[in-house]
Amino acid sequence: AEVAPVIELTEDNIDAHISSGTWFVKFYAPWCGHCVKLNPTWDELATKYSGQVNVAQIDVTTHLDQGVRFGIKSFPTLKLIKGDDVFDFSGERDIATFSKFVDGGYERTTASKLAPGFTPADKLKNSALRTWALLVNDITHIYKIRKLAFGVLCGVAFVIGVLFTRCCLPGAKPKANKAKKKDA
Repeated sequence: AEVAPVIELTEDNIDAHISSGTWFVKFYAPWCGHCVKLNPTWDELATKYSGQVNVAQIDVTTHLDQGVRFGIKSFPTLKLIKGDDVFDFSGERDIATFSKFVDGGYERTTASKLAPGFTPADKLKNSALRTWALLVNDITHIYKIRKLAFGVLCGVAFVIGVLFTRCCLPGAKPKANKAKKKDA
C-alpha cells in the first residue's frame, strides 16, 4: 500500500487548507522527542484516512503565530479542525485511539471556535513582544550571572543615550553656541 503523505502546514497555507474538509493537525517542535516518536503513527494515520480526513502537521517553532493562535502550550498538541470548530485530542497516541477520535469521538469533546488568522500588524506586534521578552530574559540572565558586566552594559547604554541625544536629535545642541553668534 502506498503511504499518503502527512500534509505540512505553514503560516502561508494553513488558512487555505483548513477552510474546507476535516483536518487532524499535529502542532510540533522538531526537537521534541515525543513528536519524533509519533511520526510513524502519524504517517500510518495519514495513509489510513487518505481522501477522508486530512492528516497534517505544523512546526510551531518556525510558525510561532500559529502556536499563539491555537493556544499551543506543549508538544505535540493534536487538534481536529472541522469548519470553524476546533476539538482538542487527549488520550493514547496510537492508531486505534486516533481512529475512534476521527471517526466521531471528537463530537463528545467540547469544541472551541477557530481563531482568525493574524493581520500583518498583529504579526509585527507578536514579533516585537517575543523580541522584548527575549531581551528582558537576556538582561536578567546577565544581571544574575555577571553583575559587573551588567553594570558595564548599563553604563555603556547610558553614554550612548547621552551622545545620541546631544549629537543626533534636532534641537539638542547646546544653546551657548547660539549666544556666541548673536554677540558677533
